[in-house]
Amino acid sequence: MKKIKKISLVIFTTILLFLVVTWRTGLLELWSKGISAIANNTEKYSDKAGYVLDGSYTIQIDLADIQSNIGKELYNDGKHKIIVDRINIGSVSAGGINIGFRSFGDYSMSGATLISGVHHITNNDLTFSTQMTAQLIAKYKNNQYDGTVSGISGLNYKSGDNFSIDINPEEAIRDKGKVELTITNLYLNTWKKK
Repeated sequence: MKKIKKISLVIFTTILLFLVVTWRTGLLELWSKGISAIANNTEKYSDKAGYVLDGSYTIQIDLADIQSNIGKELYNDGKHKIIVDRINIGSVSAGGINIGFRSFGDYSMSGATLISGVHHITNNDLTFSTQMTAQLIAKYKNNQYDGTVSGISGLNYKSGDNFSIDINPEEAIRDKGKVELTITNLYLNTWKKK
């Protein structure tokens, strides 16, 4: 009986020591909150190294089969990824098509990076803001349609954020055609140790 109590005490002490160490080093918060744990820690990390990426990124959206578009990759460099997360089609008069994108980044104790249509800005030690940098152009047949911002999130996911853009390609909606989407001005959010 004494041996079981001794083993239980050793196991309990080991688990308690592990939790204290992971909490004190920040690993527990990083594990539970992901990128936002880094971005919100303004004492240890800075976001001043981010920038707008050069280049344009294109995907095709099939309006005849909406579900086939979910998960299509707009961007993937092996470390960061942006996918089509959702598409909602309304009538032409109700704003056309809303396309939601989900961005995935990378994080560790040394910092975090996220490529997104959104620039996450640290205003000071306690306040933050977001700014849409991405610009979208939709093409269908010989017509071109500019996208408008419809939504921006904070760092709501452990690994990133999401953003959405509205387009209104009237003819493509009527035809249930394939629309080419081209996005420029993606932003590389970078949080590095100070």
